Amino acid sequence: MRIRPALLLLIPLFLSCADGSPIGDQDYIVARVGDAALTRREAGRLQIGAKQGSLVFPTVESVVESWILDQLAYQEAQRLGIDREEEMAWMLERQAIILLRTALIKREVLDRVPPVTEAQAVEFYEKHKEDFRAREPLVWVWMIERDDEQSAWQVLSRLKPDGSNFRSEAQLWSQGVSQPKGGDRGYIGQSRLKPELWAVCQAIPPGKVSAVIPYRQGGAVLYAIVLVKDRIDAGEFQKPEGVGYDLLKERAAAEQYRDALETYMDGLREKTTVYVDSDAIAKLDAEAVRTEAEIENPVPILE
Repeated sequence: MRIRPALLLLIPLFLSCADGSPIGDQDYIVARVGDAALTRREAGRLQIGAKQGSLVFPTVESVVESWILDQLAYQEAQRLGIDREEEMAWMLERQAIILLRTALIKREVLDRVPPVTEAQAVEFYEKHKEDFRAREPLVWVWMIERDDEQSAWQVLSRLKPDGSNFRSEAQLWSQGVSQPKGGDRGYIGQSRLKPELWAVCQAIPPGKVSAVIPYRQGGAVLYAIVLVKDRIDAGEFQKPEGVGYDLLKERAAAEQYRDALETYMDGLREKTTVYVDSDAIAKLDAEAVRTEAEIENPVPILE
């Protein structure tokens, strides 16, 4: 996308450093609405925010005009006391709680959880091994997919019979979704493979490269080459490398985060007096189970 030279000169004036400090000249006011002032730095932040989801970089003029309209409406709402009405005040307070809680948890918990290593991923697998017991017959399959037969046969001619160069060739030539992973689709059940591909995966020995397999995808005919790394029956365990270390790392990281969050919140609870009226809660829960036949449009707590 081409950007006009004049706009390129403006952009640095409105960008800010990662720490929030202004770049270049000192900050200054570029617009006012009543007592509210928009500074150069703030306009830069609005400009960057407006760029998200847009195909073009917004002009400073459009950003400032949008800010003016926002301020006119915001100040009028305040003058009318809308922000002090019960429902709106509650919504504003809830939004503040959510934003601050999110920022706190990210800073004090999430950002402090160290990256998960491959060894920890395997440890997570062993700890939760029952979760990786197959519920149906599965194949761990690598796949190269092409949209024309001639190129598929050309790729096949490059592959070694034992599949030792399958991953590198898949990264070069596969047109399927697993191309970035060298064609590795992990463990797949029959419902997630075309019948033609499933039949071949059940027939060829593990570690052997298949011939070119035509299969239908919608109204088109596509072509695949598969390498079966493992084949298991229901009740058997998937291998961790077939599950995928990236997936195991994600699950291990999620578990670490949950544990860290629970520990952190327990620490906050110990520093603060927390009171819960169990009888009142039980009464409200009892009201909540009443049917719509007894309460029209039930909102037990509010009613």
